[in-house]
Amino acid sequence: GINAEYGMLLAVLAILLNSSVICTYWSTSESLVPLLYLCNGVADLGCGCGVLLQSILLVLVLGDVELPYEGSILVLISYFLTAFFTRLSSFINLLLAVCRSINIANPFYHVQRCPLKIAMALYAALWAGIAVSDCYSFATKHKIFSDDVYLMESTALKPEVGWSIINTISYKTAKMNGVNSFILFFIPFVLPAVMCFLLMLVQVYHLQKSAKSTSSSSSSVSSSSPSARRSAITILLVTCVYVTSNIAALVGWLTVYRRDLITDTIHQSTWIELAVLYFSSISCPLFSAFLIPLILLLRGSSKSSWSLLNSVKQSLHS
Repeated sequence: GINAEYGMLLAVLAILLNSSVICTYWSTSESLVPLLYLCNGVADLGCGCGVLLQSILLVLVLGDVELPYEGSILVLISYFLTAFFTRLSSFINLLLAVCRSINIANPFYHVQRCPLKIAMALYAALWAGIAVSDCYSFATKHKIFSDDVYLMESTALKPEVGWSIINTISYKTAKMNGVNSFILFFIPFVLPAVMCFLLMLVQVYHLQKSAKSTSSSSSSVSSSSPSARRSAITILLVTCVYVTSNIAALVGWLTVYRRDLITDTIHQSTWIELAVLYFSSISCPLFSAFLIPLILLLRGSSKSSWSLLNSVKQSLHS
């Protein structure tokens, strides 16, 4: 339960910081970048709430506390929150990197908000439907309400969001299960992280190019526009945190599933492997949900940043 207890602490910090981000950018959400900051704050806030609920239930189950029927319902709710909001946050970080890369490379191009809103709505609807399908399968096909340990292992320690759909269209050999698990992990996490990393390189290139340039005074990231340059560097830091957390998650995932990708032998995950999977699928997104709002607050206006951080400090001491 130690990891779960640390998860509760980190989840509380993520909730407080993202609540502050939402309050900070709510009044300026008519602009594109603050709107994406706001949406990402909402997604990370939902992730923190899901992990907090999940960690509490995990401590209870691992402490041999038998959950009532309502407790099992809460497990599925925590599964939905973490599954849905971690993937939505990943997509919003990708949109943020794309938009800022466009603005840095072509400062005079105006990115339309409507296509971004439609993309976020469709992506959110997709993963909400997948998570609901998983919860329905858990509740009806596997009779998990009679086994709390199996319930927490399947939803918290070894979550494979989308398994209820992809397992119906593939063979259930060990190698195929490994491939399916990789697909379910690659699409929402690894692929956006790779794209963000490439876009981060583009941003660094254009920032260095603009820093050395002395003739293009109209560039939005030139030395004559410190606020725009500060905004660009902030998004660069946010992208760096996001990419780093996903690289760590990928390393943890491959540590456990590498055998399933190359062999047909089915193996039972040990508690250490389950802990590694928990780190990959829950802890890494939670670290990102904690660090990103911290960066946004620290690099915001000094007055709002210190007042918000002081409120977080007072909440922790109370």
